[in-house]
Amino acid sequence: MEESEPQQEPPITTAQMNSYVEPPCTTGFAGNPPLFIPCKTQKRTNSIELAETFIKMSQLHRLPQAKLSVFRGDEKDKTTFFLWQTAFDALIGSTPVTPEQKLHLLYQYLDGRAKTTMEQLQYMVQDPEKAYQHARTILKDRFGNNAILGADFERRLTTWPKINSNDPTALEEFSDFLQQVVVASEHINSLKVFDFPSQIQLLVEKLPSCFKAKWLDKIVNQSINQSINQSVL
Repeated sequence: MEESEPQQEPPITTAQMNSYVEPPCTTGFAGNPPLFIPCKTQKRTNSIELAETFIKMSQLHRLPQAKLSVFRGDEKDKTTFFLWQTAFDALIGSTPVTPEQKLHLLYQYLDGRAKTTMEQLQYMVQDPEKAYQHARTILKDRFGNNAILGADFERRLTTWPKINSNDPTALEEFSDFLQQVVVASEHINSLKVFDFPSQIQLLVEKLPSCFKAKWLDKIVNQSINQSINQSVL
């Protein structure tokens, strides 16, 4: 009787090799339990987080490049210091660059009176970090002081030219500036003086005649309503 030849196992296909997952080791050194077994769920989670990070970075690169304006410190842009300071901190101040680079960029985005105030810092180049912090303090004290900003707001309001009835652009600019004063008054106490009727009357005088008449009608109606409410009470 002839001996049957041993059956050969079929060859392992590429798909089987790719689908093979090595089982985790259940014993560690000298037969002890392993200290750590990699978790498939953790690896998958890390891969997803990494992919999301790359997607966010790609989206950020597609955004238009933000530009920082040059702050001069002139009379016309004194009230814009905090806007410029916020933009500088967002685009430059918070970036991981050396103090030398921050000091150079700060000087680059200054001009006029604001740049002149920085000339004294040339003697502090040996300590760029101290020079940079000192520069930020000088700028805030000179152009971000609430007393100075409040006085500048008041000056611009009191010297604002009278608006003609056929100049809608001038009326819009006056309205925008008044809105800026309203927001600034939450942080600058001296601007609350414009809540007084006498100061409001001075601002109304700058409006065209038709708007003054509407404002007077509104004030009269409010006074009548207040009188009626008081009499009812």
